[in-house]
Formats: sequence, structure tokens, C-alpha cells
Amino acid sequence: MHEWINSLLAISLVAVLSGCQFPDDPNQTLNKIRKTHRLKAGVCLNHTASSDEMALLKTLAKHLNAEVIWFSDPQDVLYRRLQDYKIDIVACAIHQDSPWSEILAFTVPYDKNDHAAYVLAVPPGENAWLKQVNEFIEKQRTIQHAARD
Repeated sequence: MHEWINSLLAISLVAVLSGCQFPDDPNQTLNKIRKTHRLKAGVCLNHTASSDEMALLKTLAKHLNAEVIWFSDPQDVLYRRLQDYKIDIVACAIHQDSPWSEILAFTVPYDKNDHAAYVLAVPPGENAWLKQVNEFIEKQRTIQHAARD
């Protein structure tokens, strides 16, 4: 009897999960960028975005066949905009261990030094978008390593 119930549960779980699209973007961030050809990117008003960060965002936009729409505000304002899904990504020399990582989604590090690992922030729960950005960062890292060799 227990084996039958366990089998039924396993089959039900497979059926339910096969209908899921994972990773998913509940607010359709990646689809909106692809559809509108616009990447809404925030840079900190009180922090001059490094040329590396700006170049990374421009290259990401090009990769997505999109233009960058820039927003320049204080970091906390940009983070609230991310939470409200008003912008798509933020670059502000964000440290990987920032307490905001519990509220927002952080990418894999795009840069590291002896003191910190730097990440980009994207809206929370937008897993397809986060996956896309992470894969892009990894690809850029591979290109940079190949260029050095």
C-alpha cells in the first residue's frame, strides 16, 4: 500500500513539475527586454560607475539586441526601483556580501580583487533574467581569460 502511494506521489510530482517553466520570471523582465529592446539600467548617483561596469552593461544590452536606458539615483532609490520592478539591473560597485542580497537578487561576481567581489543586482524572483545575466557574465569572463592567454 505504501509503495503504491509513494509511486502515485512520485508520478504526480513529475507531472506537476513538467508543467513548470523554470527558471521563471514572474514579472517577465527578460521577455520585456527582448520585446521592447530596452535595458533599464541603474547606476549610483553618489558613486561614479566604473567604466568597466558601464561597458559591461552596454555589452549586455548589445548581447540582448537592446539599448540601455540609464537611471542615475542614490543606491537605496535604485534598489527600491528594482524591488518594484521599475528597472532591470543596477551597477554600483556592489559587494557580493552586501546585506541587500537578502532582498534583491545578486549575480555571480563580474570582478574580484583582494578586498571584494563585485556583483550586479537584479529584481528579486526574476530567475530567468538572473540566469541570463549570470551566463553572460561567465561568457565575458571566458572571453577575457582567452584574450589574456
